[in-house]
Amino acid sequence: EIYTLSLHDALPISISPREQFRFMGVPEEYIDRLLKSGNNNDELYKQAGNSIVVDVLYHLFASLFNINTNI
Repeated sequence: EIYTLSLHDALPISISPREQFRFMGVPEEYIDRLLKSGNNNDELYKQAGNSIVVDVLYHLFASLFNINTNI
């Protein structure tokens, strides 16, 4: 099963588990490991959906600890 995104007045598009992990900011080497883990696509979609965007988490912690985030 592939989940679809639809935008107002646009054709729906399907995204793969790899693309979903990319949207979440997961590094490619971790995505490769996840895809080789033997989990089916439904489990991979759940894992991506139950995560937080890596860059957002970084900036949240950086602001908590007053770290300069001008990268």
